[in-house]
Amino acid sequence: MAFGDLKQLPHLLKPLTLGLAILLFIFVLVSHAAWYPVLITCILLVFTLAMMLCFSFDVTFVQSPMWPKVEMVYSLVWTILSLLGGLLMFIQAFNHDPFGAVICVGLFAFQAIVWAFNAFQMWRGAPMTGGDVGGNQATAQPPFPGTGVNPGV
Repeated sequence: MAFGDLKQLPHLLKPLTLGLAILLFIFVLVSHAAWYPVLITCILLVFTLAMMLCFSFDVTFVQSPMWPKVEMVYSLVWTILSLLGGLLMFIQAFNHDPFGAVICVGLFAFQAIVWAFNAFQMWRGAPMTGGDVGGNQATAQPPFPGTGVNPGV
């Protein structure tokens, strides 16, 4: 995968999540959030940047057959963590900075939706057998051409 693959789904969401992670990082720091949303956004920013670099430089593990399942799992984990971060920012909206916290809640919610959509795209496109889909097809032929064929005599 290279930059050309980032122009179509599901890989189109990776630049979007990187932009959201940068925006969220800025707003969480400005709104003086508690330690958990700051930790989540820092890890998310580093992780999303690393994933973008892996896709940009065509790293080999991204092309493995197990990669869609790995991507589905980390997308679900980030969906849950984004929802928890949004919940904590919603609670913080009543304590400190309501405007910044509400913007952060919206960004966390949008980011959770994007990660959940990415997981759904990976689930929809991943083969469910876990192995080679075409390896189970019957391709047995007779040992010699013409044997076992009734000529109709």
